[in-house]
Amino acid sequence: MLRAGLGRVATISQAVTLLDMVAYQRRSGHGCARATRAQRGLLAKALPGVNALLREQHRCALEAVGDDGGVEAVGCDGDGHERLDDEALAHVLRQLEAVLEAPETFDYGSLVREITRWLLEALIANCPYLDRSQMRMIHAVPAVPFNEKWSVQMDISFEGGAEGGNVIAFPDANKFSEGLIKAWEALAHKPGRTHRDFFFRCYRGPPHEVIHCVQTKIKQFDSTGWIAEHDASFVSGSLMYALSQHPSCKLLFPEGLYEDVLVNWEWEVEREMQLFGGDIEQEYQTWRTACGLFVPKMTMATPGASYYLKNRLGLEALSEERDVLRQQLEMCLVNRTGDVSRLPAPTLPPATAAAYATCTGQVPNKGCACTMSKQL
Repeated sequence: MLRAGLGRVATISQAVTLLDMVAYQRRSGHGCARATRAQRGLLAKALPGVNALLREQHRCALEAVGDDGGVEAVGCDGDGHERLDDEALAHVLRQLEAVLEAPETFDYGSLVREITRWLLEALIANCPYLDRSQMRMIHAVPAVPFNEKWSVQMDISFEGGAEGGNVIAFPDANKFSEGLIKAWEALAHKPGRTHRDFFFRCYRGPPHEVIHCVQTKIKQFDSTGWIAEHDASFVSGSLMYALSQHPSCKLLFPEGLYEDVLVNWEWEVEREMQLFGGDIEQEYQTWRTACGLFVPKMTMATPGASYYLKNRLGLEALSEERDVLRQQLEMCLVNRTGDVSRLPAPTLPPATAAAYATCTGQVPNKGCACTMSKQL
């Protein structure tokens, strides 16, 4: 699934997300006052295309409520538009989910390779100090799962930096065993959407892994592993946004797709915040503040918690300002070779430090927290 089919699948995905918002707003009573900035952006960009799909195939539509992200679903039978009842809403959601979860709906290999190709161009444009010829040697290959009990978290992960920093390995959710699907759904904000979730991860994973490739190429060494993970996570969200703005990536990012990825990223992190609280929350705060120089030992012993730390940091540090991205990249890559665990903690870009100060304990820096994941 790439290019010709991407727009259609993106619209179906956006319909699912907006219908999720309807379901949450009905249950919570918070309405549009609880919408995040990403949710408001998705509603503004996706509503026309989503409504064309819903009217044609499901005899319903969405209506914006107010000016701050409220949304409601209505039926389109007859002359009037009556509120779609909860049972009908759930039925439409199940139909849309079934399309996205059908076998081979997503060609992850084609998508990741195309994303990686343009991601490298975005990286080169923002990092004139990197060797262009070396960067263009980086390519994506399918990961080969071990399918062992000990390897579950590895088998559902993207990996980067092998073969001299030239390889990004991606998991193919079309080939997941029941055990791998179960492992992923333990971290996901809603079960039954594994294929769609990994469609989103095709956009979020490569920006993280390409930094690991660069770390290998510039001969960074990290005796703990957690500095490298901090830096790759720290840059990943901002780099994904830069990719979405690349002039040659309009086909990879149909209208509203970036916001759809971001909204579902927020929900996923919020779900994980519910799973990993207490001591792991303290370890996360210390690890983030120390720019990776702190080793979160309890996190390492808790299945899924390492993914959560990296996932949350990528969202919290995400900036849509090009100057901030360049500062983040310079912080992680310039004058940092050899054993980085022996170097002092770098200085955060001021915009990132300010963002951190606002996002402790809630959906990071994207607007008001929304407890949707425990409602759906």
